[in-house]
Amino acid sequence: MAVTKIKVAGTFVNVSTVRRDMQRIGTPLTAQNGSRRYALRTTKSTWELSAENISAADVTTLKTAYSLGSTFTLIDETNTSYTVFCADEPLSIETGVQELDLSAMYYNVTMTVTEA
Repeated sequence: MAVTKIKVAGTFVNVSTVRRDMQRIGTPLTAQNGSRRYALRTTKSTWELSAENISAADVTTLKTAYSLGSTFTLIDETNTSYTVFCADEPLSIETGVQELDLSAMYYNVTMTVTEA
């Protein structure tokens, strides 16, 4: 499992996968003669961040970002900065691994953010 460090709302978090989907924003047009074209206004991205076996501190960072009612900064694995927000997708938190001596818990988390 590869680990990538990204920055969410000012704090670095280790994630195992970053999936980015791009969406075209615009209007499809059809002329009277039937020819078609697309009036592209912009493109926007959505990221699905998956983290495996992360600490409670990293979970708290993601929960805090998810709970924000405003936008925040995401710096992705290529060190590019985006203004993003959390829309309707749920924050999924799953208990992953527990140390044998009960000294630490590790979690699996999936969060989706959308470019503002």
